[in-house]
Amino acid sequence: MGALGGLVGLGGREFRLSVLMYAIGFDAKSAITLNLTVSLMTLAFSMLVRSRAASATAILPLPS
Repeated sequence: MGALGGLVGLGGREFRLSVLMYAIGFDAKSAITLNLTVSLMTLAFSMLVRSRAASATAILPLPS
């Protein structure tokens, strides 16, 4: 599910909810919880990977 979520992006959460509820059979509360967890894990991983691309000082505004 995580790989599929990564392929469709965070905007695909509506797709993931449908798959979790109708294809896999999760109830709504469990599907939403799992969906939010997958989204948070995706965001955390992308922040980790992208933090290596540029230092924080390079992207923070300069003092005026």
